[in-house]
Amino acid sequence: MTYTDVMSMPLAAFWSFNKQVDRLRAEEDQRTLQLLAAAQSPEGVAKTFEALRIELDGPVVIETFFDAEKFKELKSRFRSN
Repeated sequence: MTYTDVMSMPLAAFWSFNKQVDRLRAEEDQRTLQLLAAAQSPEGVAKTFEALRIELDGPVVIETFFDAEKFKELKSRFRSN
């Protein structure tokens, strides 16, 4: 975002975004702290490595549903053109 974009935001939206930035930084710091703590012992490293491997190996699941009524509406709209 540019400076002008930020300055034109409503105040409530700005503070909401600010809290999200802090939350994301805390998440990153927590992950770093977890890795540092795990590095203190070989079994900690192995457990953390396995947990991260499981996290990375999980499939990305996207759930969608077919809205038949909306499809009919769009189909009729495009046919009329």
